[in-house]
Formats: sequence, structure tokens, C-alpha cells
Amino acid sequence: MSEHANFPAWLNQAYQWCQRAVPGAMQSETVAIEDALLRVAAADVIAVEDVPSVALAASEGFALRASDTARASRREPVELDFEFTRRVLASRTSSPAARAIGVRRAVDIPAYFPLPENADAIVPKSGHQVTYRGEKSYLRFQAPVPPGHHVIAPGSEYRKGDVLLPKGGRITAERQAALIAAGVREIAVTKRPRIGVVIVGYDQVPPGEARETWQRPDTRGPYIRAMLRRWGYDAPSVEYLAPPDMTQPSPDVQRDEYAFKRKLVELSQRYDLIVGAGLPAAPPFQDLGLNAQMMYSTERSSVEIKQTPAGRFNFGRSDDRSPPKRETVALTRPDGTPHGTLALTFYDQATLINLPGHTSAVAMLMHAVVSHVLDLLEHVARPGPDWETGAIAHDVERHAELNGMQWGNLRRGANGEPIVRLLPSQGDGPIRGVAQASVLVAIPAGQAPLPAGSAVQFLRLDRAGPDAAPLDALPAAAPAAQPLPCAAVATASAASDAAAASADLRVVWNQLDDWFAADRSRLPGGLNGPAPAGEIDAMHAALGVTLPPAFVESLRIHDGQADAGAVFAENDALLSAREIVAQWSIWKGLVAGGDFDDMTSEPDAGIKDDWYNLKWIPFTHDGGGNHLCLDLDPAEGGTVGQVIRVWHDDERRERVARDFVEWLAHVADERGAR
Repeated sequence: MSEHANFPAWLNQAYQWCQRAVPGAMQSETVAIEDALLRVAAADVIAVEDVPSVALAASEGFALRASDTARASRREPVELDFEFTRRVLASRTSSPAARAIGVRRAVDIPAYFPLPENADAIVPKSGHQVTYRGEKSYLRFQAPVPPGHHVIAPGSEYRKGDVLLPKGGRITAERQAALIAAGVREIAVTKRPRIGVVIVGYDQVPPGEARETWQRPDTRGPYIRAMLRRWGYDAPSVEYLAPPDMTQPSPDVQRDEYAFKRKLVELSQRYDLIVGAGLPAAPPFQDLGLNAQMMYSTERSSVEIKQTPAGRFNFGRSDDRSPPKRETVALTRPDGTPHGTLALTFYDQATLINLPGHTSAVAMLMHAVVSHVLDLLEHVARPGPDWETGAIAHDVERHAELNGMQWGNLRRGANGEPIVRLLPSQGDGPIRGVAQASVLVAIPAGQAPLPAGSAVQFLRLDRAGPDAAPLDALPAAAPAAQPLPCAAVATASAASDAAAASADLRVVWNQLDDWFAADRSRLPGGLNGPAPAGEIDAMHAALGVTLPPAFVESLRIHDGQADAGAVFAENDALLSAREIVAQWSIWKGLVAGGDFDDMTSEPDAGIKDDWYNLKWIPFTHDGGGNHLCLDLDPAEGGTVGQVIRVWHDDERRERVARDFVEWLAHVADERGAR
């Protein structure tokens, strides 16, 4: 089974049944990247070129050759001829070569524009002023400017050959932008199902058509279609089928049943997935219309969920529309050597999934079940939907045996935590709950009321597309769902989180660079330049872990410091990629030798009580065997990538910061650089 997102534990069996709705192996097609929004990658998507492809200015300022300032000092300042050249940028011929600068020259440049050829440093406009002497303009420097100063290096965001999106990842608008930036022009995606919406009932009338007063305008079909379109699928107009009139004589009923079956067969030729509704699951409707699922006998199943409402759905697959397609693929080991073959079979069948109940139950099943089936049909690596966790705002009466699905609204607490309040209009029949809710809430069964403040899981109803798992979760396994209460789930988009962290990191490093440059004695020897890509790859291979993206980007800005005896922060030196491996290897040898067997530490909350954990990655060293580490294996309540203090001869294990960027910002604050 594919790994799945976080969800209420009682849905696990239903989701296992849903796998049978998928007719065999994945099929793919190649589309232009601009047409790939919300599609699913059929193979790993690789960066075609570096991002950025050339060096860019990290801030508005002046571009120059760092070597021209190498001898600058307060006693003997260096002057560079300056020229305003921004007008040249307003041309499609303004390449770096066309704007090349010569010896002892500087030019102005906006932020995020390519550096002129020969330039390798930027000084911010805010800290430097153009001076005029007659008709000549120049910039004066009283300290050297290091190479790479305020420069975004080529490949600092993505390197050519990086996996940008693993197989099975969904292409959000943010990921699409990253793929385009990395030179991807075409992409292999899984084929999308052709989807039809069918309503079969006795008292529903299509909206806008004349009806008797006892009849109801159909809301189920339009709701299903609207959700499919919101999630990025094409959904034609709702089709309405009349089920057999069971009050007629038996021959007439049989005739109508045959006509109904033939219509379902015809629909199976036009659609790959049919989402149906229209009848409740209660007598006398449990075996009528789509509840009976006639002519869809392959893998036909009726699935009971231990919840109310929306406690049942049924599905089936049609007969083969064409002969099965079989393919044999070669398997390889991680080192690239052959590892046998695998036979795959795709069955050309239509899938029907029927959602019994009134509008409320149908809406619940759309969010909780159909979204999962859609991910399975598109072979998403981590099928959703991904439920979030919040606190219930009030006591909730519960069914002793059946779990509950209820409508609610979301607000934020004093510290930003999600707080859920249930709506009074509940059950399958009322429509007010559907209309007023912003979230679907899962309430576990229990004898006693669920007290206010308890953890509950919820789904947002305004999701603009199918859930996209964070990139660092693909295709790694997600933890198995556990009964409530459970840990809170991060809700922010991984892509936007990474972008924000990246921007913050660059800002903090620029501030520290300026502060160190103002007085070289603050860090004798200064900081190293960017870590070579090969060093970072070798570090990952040696450690056997994937480091947080922000930390890797930091190494691409500064690979530690030049003088290992100088103090970067508190009493610590900042380690390079090679030094990280060297220090970690010392600890690894001690662990392997049994030095820490039967030893435990006294950790802060969120840190495991190991004396040393091989997923604690040292990035500073005080010269005495003590480190700040990135904790990639936190205890409950901790966060992956948190910064912890590890002592070689003391049992204390202290949580210093939420992540590397927060720690670096704290260093800048302590240094007075911000």
C-alpha cells in the first residue's frame, strides 16, 4: 500500500478497500510543464539547469571585483571608478558579457539581477555613497570586500541534476514555478481519469427545472461537480438517471432495470470514474439505483465505516473495455545494478463510486473518501487527504460506539493554535451545516463527553486542490495513524515554508557578513566561501541523512569559517561540511564501540534521552568535544531540525532553537548585527 497522510484511525480499513477501485498499474503521458498544474509526476523530476543559472545580486547596491578592494584599509582607502548603468538593463541584449566591468570599476545594480561579467561581489547601496570629484564619480572602500559578498551563487537554490519533485508528487502552482525556473519544459505525468457525475433518485429534480412542491432541487450533483472542479478536474454537466419505479408490475420493473443497466454500461464507455449519488442507504433504498451497482461487478464492494453520518459507500469496476496491457520493467538497486524485473498490468475499466445519503453525508464522503480515491487513481505517492489537528472549543456529546463526522468552523487561539467549534446543525438531512462550515471534524466514539481542549482531527473544506504532501515527505513513509489525541500537524505549504526560510536565511547572512566586514577582528580569518556541491553530496552520503534545506543552503553561502580557533558564536566555531563529517564520525565510533551503552541523558522536552544519537548532526564545535547539533530524530513534542546543545561529559541536552535559521538569527541579534 502507498504511504498515506494523517487521518482518523477508523478510516484505515475503508482506505484499504479503496485500493481495489484502482484498475491496475499506472499509465503516463508527457505534457508541457505549463499544462501540468495539479497533475502527478510519473517519474522523478530532475533540474535541467542550476537555479539561479548565473550569479545574482542579493541586494540593491554596487557590483565590483572583490580583488580591487583587497588592500583597502582606513589608512589607505581604495577608490573605484563608478558608472550608472541601470538604463542598459532595460534591453533584451543586456547580458552579463555586454555589461562586463574592467579593473577598479563599479556599477550600480538592482537586487536579483545578474552580475556583470568579471564582478564577484556586491556592496549594499544603504551602506555606501557615491562621491563626486569634478566630472568623475567613485566609491571609496576602507576595508576589503570578500568575494561572494551579497551574491546569490549559481545553483544556490537548486543544482542541475537535483530531484525537484519525486515520483508521485502533485504539481502545485508553487512547484510548477520551481520546475519552470529549473529548465523543465516537458514532464511525464500520470493519466487523469475522465470523470462523470451521475445522480439517481426519486425526489430530486435538476436545478432550474419545473418540479412539484414535494420534490427537491438536487444539491448533491452540483456539489460533487463543484468540488471536482475546485480540485482541478474536468467535470461535465451532471447526468440524471431515473431508477426503476418499484410500484409498477414486475415485467415493467424488469424492463426498466434492463434499460438502467444499459445506461450504466454506456456511461462506463465515456468515463473512467463515475461519482454517483441520489439515494440514502436506508430501506427501501439500500439495493436500488446505484446502491445496487448493477453491471459493475468487478471488485464490487460495499464498505461500512464505523461512523455516523456518512457510514457507507460502495464501488465497483466495469468489465474490460479493451484487452489488459502488460509491461515488464527492470528493477535496479540504489547503486544502479540490476535487481530483477517486475510485471505490471493495467486493466482498461471504469470505476464507479457511489455515495449514499443526503447532501450532508455526500459532502462528507467527497472530502474524506473520494479525494483519497482520486489520489489512488493518479498514483500519488502519499494519498490524502491530510487531516490537521486542533483543539475542540467546547464539550462534545459522543456516540458510545460510532465515531462521528460533524461540521464545524475554525479559529485561532491566543498563540495561533487551531481551535475548532462545532455547528449546531448536524446529521445527514440538514443542509445548513454544509453551507456554514469551514471544516469537517472527526469525533472519536466514547462513553463520556469529549472535554473542551481535547485534540480532534479536521479537514479544511476550502482546499484549492488535491492535497500535496510536503516534498521532504515524498516518498518517505508517513507514520501510521493512531487514535486521538495525536500530535499537531503542520498545515503550511512546504514550498512556501522553504521559500520563507530561504529568504530569512539570506537576510541574516547578509547582516552578519556586513557586521564581520566592518571589523575583521570580530572573526579572525573570516568565513569560508560556498561549499562545493561535491562536498555537500559527500557529507550527505557519509551521514546517511538528508539535512534540512535551509542548512544546506547555508553551506552554499558559507562553508564554515577559515580559522577553527576563532569564535563565531558564544564559544563555538562554525563547522564546514568536511568538519561536520569528521566530528560526527568521532561520535559514531564511540557509539559503535559501546562507550554509551546503558547511558542516558537529561534532555529538555522534545529531545530523546540518548547520550548521543547518530541523527544529531554537529555543526559547531567549542574545541572541547561539545557541539550544537541539528536534531533529526526528535522526541514527541520536538521538531525535526531543532538545534540542541550536546555535551561530551555532561548529561544535559538543551533545546536551543526551533531550527537553524532561528539560531542564526539569534546569533545576529546577540552580535548586534541586526
